[in-house]
Amino acid sequence: DLSKCGINLITVLFTLILDGVSALPSAMTLASLVPIAFGIGMASWNSPTFEWIGFLAAMLSATSQAALNVSSKRVMNRTGVKGSEAQRSMVLVALCICLIMTGSNSAIEKIRVWRSSADDSRDDGEVSVVDD
Repeated sequence: DLSKCGINLITVLFTLILDGVSALPSAMTLASLVPIAFGIGMASWNSPTFEWIGFLAAMLSATSQAALNVSSKRVMNRTGVKGSEAQRSMVLVALCICLIMTGSNSAIEKIRVWRSSADDSRDDGEVSVVDD
């Protein structure tokens, strides 16, 4: 699966771009990524069809997971929060985001229902005159 295997490669790329060469893992660790990249290529080589939408979705998934990996590691290094405390903090942030998204979606839906009912009540009171 491209999205799961590609996360390691994209994480190393993000680390290189954001933190520079000094933040990269050891040469042996980087060398261990070669079989992963080779495996991704081999798994995709004989695919009967190539779907751009599927590829882009897999790349988006892998890129977002890699961004989460790099950003959470940077935050943990800056704040000194580690282990289960860091995990609890990330869960709390995710919960807040979910609550905000759910609340905003609910509010938008209520506004749509309110507008729809207001439009319906205006239509009910109108009398149309047809000339014969």
